[in-house]
Amino acid sequence: MPGATLVTDVLLINVAFLIAYWLRYDLQLFRSVDPANNVPYVVYLPMVALLTIVLVLSNRREGAYDVRRGRPLFDDLYGVLNATTTAIMLLVVLVFFYRRLFYSRIIFVYAGLLILLLLGLARVIRWYILARLRQSGQGVDRVLIIGAGEVGRTVMRNLIAQPDLGYRVIGFLDDDPIKSESDIGPIKALGSLDNLP
Repeated sequence: MPGATLVTDVLLINVAFLIAYWLRYDLQLFRSVDPANNVPYVVYLPMVALLTIVLVLSNRREGAYDVRRGRPLFDDLYGVLNATTTAIMLLVVLVFFYRRLFYSRIIFVYAGLLILLLLGLARVIRWYILARLRQSGQGVDRVLIIGAGEVGRTVMRNLIAQPDLGYRVIGFLDDDPIKSESDIGPIKALGSLDNLP
């Protein structure tokens, strides 16, 4: 899954920059381009490559490629915002010092907004698909709870209440003879700790 997210990010970053180029040079959105500065897309390829590398590294730093259940969607979106802002600012500063006048700085604003939109949308879609798959029982790990005391019951309630995490409680074990024989709602009592194997 992290590999798929990485490949998707690389593809979407490049698509976003291509759309930004189209908006800036073909549509000349908000501001016309001086004909002397009208350059082909290939001129931007080194910047696109650098932007892609910086964004992937920033997203990695934000934990975008770590597989972690229960990570809120908001954290993913916030990570995309941080990574994109960092990468775009770095490129704008680099272009400023590079002093190549044919590079349009506003194209980086367009690219940044489009990257935010596309990567954010990709995160929402991924989160939704994973949640639906786990709710339908795919990619679900079976969990055995040890102890039916207050802590064990709290763990059971939390796992049942959040099926999108991808855990299914199959039962519980407890050394208390009464608890080890009494089901808790749909959760089966599987006996004492001697039954663990």
